[in-house]
Amino acid sequence: GVAVDSSGNVYVVDSVNNHLIRKITPADK
Repeated sequence: GVAVDSSGNVYVVDSVNNHLIRKITPADK
């Protein structure tokens, strides 16, 4: 799944075991 925190960071997470695959910061866009 994908989650976004209050700072605008985007987290791509494996829904099976909640393993963080990637964190995307606003600076990456």
